[in-house]
Amino acid sequence: MDEQQWTGQLDLTVFFDGNRSVSRDIFFEKALKVIRPVYLNQSTIPTFYIVNVGGGYLDGDRYRMNVNVEDNAKVTLTSQGATKIYKTPSNHVEQYQTFNLKDNAYLEYVADPIIAYENAKFYQHNTFNLNNSSSLFYTDILTPGYSKTGETFKYQ
Repeated sequence: MDEQQWTGQLDLTVFFDGNRSVSRDIFFEKALKVIRPVYLNQSTIPTFYIVNVGGGYLDGDRYRMNVNVEDNAKVTLTSQGATKIYKTPSNHVEQYQTFNLKDNAYLEYVADPIIAYENAKFYQHNTFNLNNSSSLFYTDILTPGYSKTGETFKYQ
């Protein structure tokens, strides 16, 4: 896809500087943003919060995220809230996520819960490229949104 077609995109590279893991090559635009890292409890591992400033995914939205964790680097990624996917009557929402982990790299990604509302269509494409000595912890939650009538509904 052309860059202009992305609703939001994010590129992040983390490397080990000899003392701690730090970021470089940070790029984000449109609806995706990353907050400056925090080092919780004086850890050497940065925690990044990914934020979608759009308030939810809409019909035809496309998101791209690329995370690179270099040799001996460690990083935690999470978010500040759930991702809401609203009704997509004429199209769908797509999210592409690529994670590249080099030698002895560690990535902990606690993705935000995905809340799909009635008639939402969402496709998530994850690619994980890990070296033999790298480690990954990944979690993803998908849950239905609420219905005004309390009835069950379909989503894809």
